[in-house]
Amino acid sequence: AALRVQRRDDVFRVELRRNTRVPCRVPSLFTTSRDEQDRLKIVVLQGESAHASENDLLQEFALTRLRSAAAGEVEVEVAFGIDEDGIFSVSAKDLETGEETTVEITGESMDAEELERMSRESHEYLEERRAGEAEERLRQGVESLVAELERIFPDAERTAAGNPMHTLTITHARHAVDVARKALVDGGRGALAEQVVVLEDAKSMLEKLLVETDAERR
Repeated sequence: AALRVQRRDDVFRVELRRNTRVPCRVPSLFTTSRDEQDRLKIVVLQGESAHASENDLLQEFALTRLRSAAAGEVEVEVAFGIDEDGIFSVSAKDLETGEETTVEITGESMDAEELERMSRESHEYLEERRAGEAEERLRQGVESLVAELERIFPDAERTAAGNPMHTLTITHARHAVDVARKALVDGGRGALAEQVVVLEDAKSMLEKLLVETDAERR
């Protein structure tokens, strides 16, 4: 069921609709309805009815210490929020003073099925984001290793001249770079992780080649 905030009398403003993707934050602007109003009562409802009185009451709270002004002059932002841990909250903030009140909406008052669905989607989103971040770190690792190998190749090729074994090592390393570049284009997390290992091994072999060649020359 949708989460709503009652505006006045039996009228509401829809804030957070059913099947909203989480995490999310849905703000809406309210104003005072009478002169010299110093507090704004926030009534949070759950339901699908067009009449506020026919929806279920979830929470009531008030934003106080509003400045003295004519009706409609004081603006208050009311926002529903669902974080990555599936925690539901609603806040009211005086946009002029920054005064803010936030309350959590607990499972005791919400529809259990809807709460479970939103919480599940929140965790699924978090897992997807973490997987995406892990893949991006792998991608950056592959790009960095490719750049390092490209930097090493010129010195390695100069020192490997006339040595078949060293030339073969460089050939294998260049092949690893070619495969890694392809993985950067169409490879997934598994392929990228594999390329990190292969490239690190290729880099180690080239660095060993340079050290050995330098020692032989001395």
